[in-house]
Amino acid sequence: MKLVYILSFFIGVNALAQEPAGYYNAANGLEGEAKQSALHNIIDNHTVRSYGYLWGAFNSTDKKSNNKVWDMYSDVPGGTPDYEFTFGSDQCGNYSSEGDCYNREHIFPQGFFNSNLPMRSDVHHLFPTDVTSNSRRGNDPFGVVTGSTTWQMGGSKTNNSTFEPRDVHKGACARAMMYFVIRYQDYSNHFAGQEGILRQWHNQFPASTFEENRNSDIENLQNNRNPFVDYPQFEERINAFVTNSVAPNNEEIYFSDDTIKLLSDAGRYYYEYILYNSGNVDIEFDNFTLSDTSLHFHSSLPSDFELAPSESMSVKISYNSAINYNANLQFYSDLNAGAQITIPIVSTAMVGLSENRSTKINLYPNPTSGLVNIESSINIKKVRLIGLEGEEIELKQKTSRKMDFSHLTPGLYFVKIIFEDGSFETKRLLIQ
Repeated sequence: MKLVYILSFFIGVNALAQEPAGYYNAANGLEGEAKQSALHNIIDNHTVRSYGYLWGAFNSTDKKSNNKVWDMYSDVPGGTPDYEFTFGSDQCGNYSSEGDCYNREHIFPQGFFNSNLPMRSDVHHLFPTDVTSNSRRGNDPFGVVTGSTTWQMGGSKTNNSTFEPRDVHKGACARAMMYFVIRYQDYSNHFAGQEGILRQWHNQFPASTFEENRNSDIENLQNNRNPFVDYPQFEERINAFVTNSVAPNNEEIYFSDDTIKLLSDAGRYYYEYILYNSGNVDIEFDNFTLSDTSLHFHSSLPSDFELAPSESMSVKISYNSAINYNANLQFYSDLNAGAQITIPIVSTAMVGLSENRSTKINLYPNPTSGLVNIESSINIKKVRLIGLEGEEIELKQKTSRKMDFSHLTPGLYFVKIIFEDGSFETKRLLIQ
C-alpha cells in the first residue's frame, strides 16, 4: 500500500536518470513479466565489442580521481589500499601473487555461458579487479560470509563457497547481476539462490555517482544502459527475476497535492483535486467530506466509488476567495488499513512572480486528450514530460504555446517547465 503525493514524489526522482529522452517509454507503467520483457527489448542488441576491447574500455569506465584503476574488490575508498594499478602497464599477463596485476572480472561467471559473446564482453557486468581476488571469487555465488574466512582484502571476503564483496560495491554487484538476467533471460541456475540477498543489497546500497557515470560511459561504448542504475524502483515491479513473474499486488494512489491551496482573489472559485490509481488493483473510496461549511463540492460525488488501475477521479471544490481557509478534505479508502485520509485546505495570497512563480503558470486543459496550452508570464526554454517512475518520456523545446501529447498512452504524467534562467516548476498532467 502506498499513499503518494505527486509533488514530493517528483522532487525525489527528478535528478536520477541521465538516459536519452524516451529511452524507457516501452516499459512505462508495466509490472511483472511484462516489465521484464519490455526492459529486455530496450537493452537487447547492444553493440558487441571484442574481449580485448575491454582493456581500453576500463580506462573510460573505471578510473579513479588519481587516474589509477578502480579495483572493485580490493580498493579502499577514502583510504590507502595495499596496492594500486596503472592502466595498461599493470594489466595481467604473467603473475605470481596478489597485487601483481589487474584483469577482467565477470560478475556473472564465464563458466555459466561458456565464455561466449556477447556476454563475455558486456561491460555492464565486467569490472577490473586484482587477479588474486578474481581468482578467489571464481564461480562462487554472492552472499554473506559466515564463519572463518579463507581470504579477505579491502572489505571483500570469501569462505571458499560464498563471496561477499565490500559494502561499497554490493549494490553495484546486485544491479550488474539483475541487468545480466534481464538482458540474456537465462542462467537461472546461478542467479536463483542469490536473488534475495541481491535485492537486499540493491536497496541497501543505492547507486553512487561513480556508478551512475559508469552507466553513461558504458552506453557511449556499447549503446545500452543498466535500467536498475537509472531507476532502482524497477526492481520493485518485478516479482521474480528467474521464473515466470506475475505483478505483485500494488495498492498505490497518487494525489495531486499534499495540501490544497486556494488562491485569494484568483479570479476562479473552484479547485480541482485529482486522485489517480497508479497501482494494479481496484481501490474503493467513500464518504468525502469538507470540514468548512463554506466549501462545497462543485459537482455531486457518489457516496462511494471504485477506481480501477489507471483510472482517475476529479474532485472539484467550490470556495469563496474572500475567506481565509484552514480546513480539511477527508475521505476513506481501502488504503492505510481503512483509516480516514485527511488533506489540509489553506488559503494563499496571489503573490509576485519572484515570491511564487507557480502562480504565474497556467497549464490547460487538464485533464486533456492530448493538446495542452502552457502559459507563463516569463520565457520558457523547454518542457520535459516525465512518467510516474521518474523516466523522461519526452523533451520539447518551447516554440509555441500549444503542445501535442496525443500520441502518449493515457495516464498521469509530470510536466517539468524549465525557464530560461535555469529554474523550473513542475505540474501534473492527466492524459485521458
